[in-house]
Amino acid sequence: MQPVLHKGTKTGDERLPSLDSVSVELLTQFRATREVGLAPVGLAFAANAFVFSPDPAGAAPWHPDHFTHAYRQVANNLDITEPLKNLRHFNATQLLAAGVDLRTTAGRLDDSDGGATTLRVYASWTKPADQRGAEMLAGGSAHPPG
Repeated sequence: MQPVLHKGTKTGDERLPSLDSVSVELLTQFRATREVGLAPVGLAFAANAFVFSPDPAGAAPWHPDHFTHAYRQVANNLDITEPLKNLRHFNATQLLAAGVDLRTTAGRLDDSDGGATTLRVYASWTKPADQRGAEMLAGGSAHPPG
């Protein structure tokens, strides 16, 4: 049985998460570099090419396990014991601690239950966010609404 290499989301919805400007610039440069490299051999980097592909023209995606194995190799070299999946926890915790609303954070994680899974499973308590909360509450109580 062949593994599924390209599939939809759990909910079947199309997802196009936002990218920051630095990532967009890096991907734009990557594409331009690929196009220049492919031109001498008569290949093209198609508009719908896979960015992460073992094929120079991006015709097929890497197998999903490729990134798990690559991460583990780098992590082992750096004495990192956390598995790749823990990046979801980090992502949720950092976004929420930075003040990004729950619905947006849950959407970025493809949690379709309104944020319940994001809060229950992925988000962690952090001391810096707790300290900001304490400061906000102290500042708010010094100036009651009036």
